[in-house]
Amino acid sequence: ARLKNLGVDEVTFTLFGVNDALTKINHGNLCR
Repeated sequence: ARLKNLGVDEVTFTLFGVNDALTKINHGNLCR
């Protein structure tokens, strides 16, 4: 269970990281 939870947290963290990167790119494009 501990390993499974760790995996879920890692995936969630990665998804949030990708989402944050895309958001920054979108804001950059809007500013241009």
